[in-house]
Amino acid sequence: MANAGWYDDPTHRFIKRYFDGNGWTERVIDTDEREGTDSIPIGTSPAGKPQVKPIYKQWWFWVAMGVVAIPFVCGFYACARFLSPPDTSSQSAQATTEQAAPDTQYQVDPTPPVETSPQTTDPNALGIPAPAPEPQKEIVKTTAKEILKEFNDNEVAADAKYKGKRVEVTGIIDRVESGWFGVNTLRLDAGETFEFTTVDCTGISDDVLVKLKAGSRVTVIGDFLSGNDLGVNLYDCSMK
Repeated sequence: MANAGWYDDPTHRFIKRYFDGNGWTERVIDTDEREGTDSIPIGTSPAGKPQVKPIYKQWWFWVAMGVVAIPFVCGFYACARFLSPPDTSSQSAQATTEQAAPDTQYQVDPTPPVETSPQTTDPNALGIPAPAPEPQKEIVKTTAKEILKEFNDNEVAADAKYKGKRVEVTGIIDRVESGWFGVNTLRLDAGETFEFTTVDCTGISDDVLVKLKAGSRVTVIGDFLSGNDLGVNLYDCSMK
């Protein structure tokens, strides 16, 4: 055993530490060579050197063992999951439940059907107001001579009188013409000599036009289209 005295501090925290012959004491000498006190290090030998713990008692040994063991544990767990047979208990239970469930696809509902009223598309029955009928156009009666004179004297006044109205005009057939795109026209005038303006009526069916003769007196009803000093145009016409 070493003699009592000052030796190098086995903890290496001070320059010197006093050994009393039996063990290390709290007396230490710091770098400024002044004596002080410190706790006695545990596990030191009286020979002046720290007692070395077995490797399995060192904390870092177990940390290292844990780091090394983690991959092995994870690998073992993965292999066990891979090699273990699949759990078919839940699938068997589900299949049993499906077999035990009654087949309701072809079961007859004992409840008698409820009679329903047939669907209707009548707007009045559905509470939908019927559309208002289109207003009938006012019918203005005149003659070919009179209406042609009105437009020859004052086009503005005549246009205001007949615009948006149906005109019932009586006159003499001047001629029947076949126009472009199959639009045939009946021309009426006053039956006077050297008369160049006419009332042109379109929309009359060909079956009616083929029976008409020039010089005949007829009455035609049609919607007013336009008029000027060269004549008057009616459309959607029919014979009265």
